[in-house]
Amino acid sequence: MHILPDLHELEKKYPVAQGVVIIGVHSAKFPNEKDTDNITSAVRRYGIEHAVVNDTKAALWHQLGIQCWPTIVILGPDGKLLTQFIGMLCIFGSPCGHPVPKTS
Repeated sequence: MHILPDLHELEKKYPVAQGVVIIGVHSAKFPNEKDTDNITSAVRRYGIEHAVVNDTKAALWHQLGIQCWPTIVILGPDGKLLTQFIGMLCIFGSPCGHPVPKTS
Protein backbone atom coordinates (compact mmCIF):
# COMPACT_ATOMS: atom_id res chain seq x y z
CA MET A 1 0.00 0.00 0.00
CA HIS A 2 2.96 2.32 0.56
CA ILE A 3 3.65 2.40 -3.17
CA LEU A 4 0.17 3.66 -4.12
CA PRO A 5 1.09 7.38 -4.13
CA ASP A 6 3.93 6.69 -6.58
CA LEU A 7 1.70 4.60 -8.83
CA HIS A 8 -0.94 7.36 -8.80
CA GLU A 9 1.70 9.90 -9.85
CA LEU A 10 2.92 7.59 -12.62
CA GLU A 11 -0.65 7.28 -13.89
CA LYS A 12 -1.01 11.08 -13.94
CA LYS A 13 2.39 11.68 -15.56
CA TYR A 14 2.08 8.90 -18.15
CA PRO A 15 -1.60 8.44 -19.08
CA VAL A 16 -2.95 5.56 -21.15
CA ALA A 17 -3.21 7.97 -24.11
CA GLN A 18 0.61 8.00 -24.11
CA GLY A 19 0.73 4.21 -24.22
CA VAL A 20 1.48 3.50 -20.55
CA VAL A 21 -0.76 1.11 -18.66
CA ILE A 22 -0.40 0.42 -14.94
CA ILE A 23 -1.48 -3.04 -13.82
CA GLY A 24 -1.12 -4.06 -10.20
CA VAL A 25 -0.23 -7.66 -9.52
CA HIS A 26 -1.11 -8.80 -6.02
CA SER A 27 1.01 -11.73 -4.84
CA ALA A 28 -0.08 -12.58 -1.33
CA LYS A 29 2.28 -13.00 1.59
CA PHE A 30 -0.33 -14.85 3.66
CA PRO A 31 -3.19 -17.24 2.71
CA ASN A 32 -5.97 -14.81 3.70
CA GLU A 33 -4.49 -12.23 1.31
CA LYS A 34 -5.28 -14.52 -1.65
CA ASP A 35 -9.03 -13.98 -1.28
CA THR A 36 -10.30 -11.99 -4.28
CA ASP A 37 -13.11 -10.41 -2.23
CA ASN A 38 -10.55 -9.02 0.24
CA ILE A 39 -8.47 -7.62 -2.61
CA THR A 40 -11.53 -6.07 -4.27
CA SER A 41 -12.45 -4.46 -0.96
CA ALA A 42 -8.95 -3.01 -0.59
CA VAL A 43 -9.00 -1.69 -4.18
CA ARG A 44 -12.23 0.17 -3.42
CA ARG A 45 -11.12 1.33 0.04
CA TYR A 46 -7.88 2.84 -1.29
CA GLY A 47 -9.42 4.26 -4.47
CA ILE A 48 -7.15 2.26 -6.76
CA GLU A 49 -8.11 3.01 -10.35
CA HIS A 50 -5.74 0.73 -12.28
CA ALA A 51 -6.45 -2.95 -12.88
CA VAL A 52 -5.25 -5.36 -10.20
CA VAL A 53 -4.50 -9.02 -10.91
CA ASN A 54 -4.79 -11.54 -8.08
CA ASP A 55 -1.72 -13.74 -8.59
CA THR A 56 -2.84 -16.42 -6.10
CA LYS A 57 -0.18 -18.93 -7.12
CA ALA A 58 2.58 -16.32 -7.54
CA ALA A 59 2.96 -17.38 -11.18
CA LEU A 60 3.88 -13.87 -12.37
CA TRP A 61 6.03 -13.41 -9.28
CA HIS A 62 8.16 -16.40 -10.33
CA GLN A 63 8.01 -15.78 -14.08
CA LEU A 64 9.34 -12.23 -13.68
CA GLY A 65 11.89 -13.19 -11.03
CA ILE A 66 10.41 -10.96 -8.33
CA GLN A 67 12.21 -11.30 -5.00
CA CYS A 68 10.57 -8.78 -2.67
CA TRP A 69 7.65 -6.44 -2.07
CA PRO A 70 7.16 -4.00 -3.62
CA THR A 71 8.66 -4.36 -7.07
CA ILE A 72 7.78 -2.28 -10.11
CA VAL A 73 8.37 -4.04 -13.41
CA ILE A 74 8.50 -2.19 -16.71
CA LEU A 75 7.63 -4.35 -19.70
CA GLY A 76 7.93 -3.40 -23.34
CA PRO A 77 5.08 -3.69 -25.84
CA ASP A 78 6.30 -7.19 -26.66
CA GLY A 79 6.04 -8.23 -22.99
CA LYS A 80 9.80 -8.44 -22.46
CA LEU A 81 11.30 -7.13 -19.23
CA LEU A 82 12.87 -3.69 -19.72
CA THR A 83 13.74 -2.90 -16.11
CA GLN A 84 12.54 -3.27 -12.56
CA PHE A 85 12.67 -1.20 -9.40
CA ILE A 86 12.87 -3.11 -6.15
CA GLY A 87 11.77 -1.85 -2.75
CA MET A 88 10.33 1.45 -1.65
CA LEU A 89 11.05 3.89 -4.45
CA CYS A 90 9.53 7.15 -3.31
CA ILE A 91 10.09 8.45 -6.81
CA PHE A 92 7.65 11.32 -6.48
CA GLY A 93 8.56 12.66 -3.08
CA SER A 94 6.85 10.18 -0.78
CA PRO A 95 8.25 10.45 2.76
CA CYS A 96 10.71 7.55 2.76
CA GLY A 97 14.05 9.24 3.26
CA HIS A 98 15.44 8.61 -0.23
CA PRO A 99 16.41 11.52 -2.48
CA VAL A 100 13.86 12.32 -5.16
CA PRO A 101 15.34 11.99 -8.64
CA LYS A 102 14.83 14.87 -11.07
CA THR A 103 12.58 14.06 -14.01
CA SER A 104 12.63 15.78 -17.37
